[in-house]
Amino acid sequence: MIIITGGGDKTFPLVWGRTLKNCAALWTRERSKKERNAKLGFPEIKLALFPGGGGSERLPRLIGYSKALELMLTGEVIGAQEARQIGLVNRVAEENSALEESIKLAESIARYSLAAIQRIKKVVKRGLCLNFAKANQQAILDSKEAFSTHDANEGVNAFLEKRAAKFTNK
Repeated sequence: MIIITGGGDKTFPLVWGRTLKNCAALWTRERSKKERNAKLGFPEIKLALFPGGGGSERLPRLIGYSKALELMLTGEVIGAQEARQIGLVNRVAEENSALEESIKLAESIARYSLAAIQRIKKVVKRGLCLNFAKANQQAILDSKEAFSTHDANEGVNAFLEKRAAKFTNK
């Protein structure tokens, strides 16, 4: 089962149980948080198909060519711990605590500037589609823009004044 809360730049995927169809949903968003008992698989090969929805392109970028090809060619089902070890998911929660742990993670991120969060996500996602030199060049331009925001000014001032920043998401 996949639950994705929010939309667009506010998504925090959460997975538990068995996820064996359209796993591409996992990597169209950020990598997910999974419960320890969750299973992931790519059964399309068993139907003479291949992972749709961009999965065959995204999976190798997440976990590497060899492991992605192995999972797609074998239809193997993997557990949450292995999914974490290979980089398919970034956190694994104890059984019945994935939602609570995901909320804690979302809250820890939400205390920062929304404008900065969105910019980081944009730069990272775009960078995956470009060669390194072009991605780095674009990131430098985005960094210059970021320094001109109200929140960046507030963040730097708060750091220098040793106080908590009060972000306005601008």
